[in-house]
Amino acid sequence: MSVMQCDRAGCESIMCSRLSPEHGYICWSCLDELIALGVLSHDEIVEFMSTPKGPPRFQRIDPHDYYTSMFPEK
Repeated sequence: MSVMQCDRAGCESIMCSRLSPEHGYICWSCLDELIALGVLSHDEIVEFMSTPKGPPRFQRIDPHDYYTSMFPEK
């Protein structure tokens, strides 16, 4: 493990061992948050890495909840 700082905006974590050639280093905490968001597009990952660490700005909706609210029972 190297002593590299997470490349996510505002993250002060060091000792990052994961490196993307496109997105830079990421710490375990930010990686866990990214994984929780599900599969994101390249542009969404770029935006994620530019957002400050904290409450997620990306929030995925459960597809079941999304469609059942769109098509409510009568």
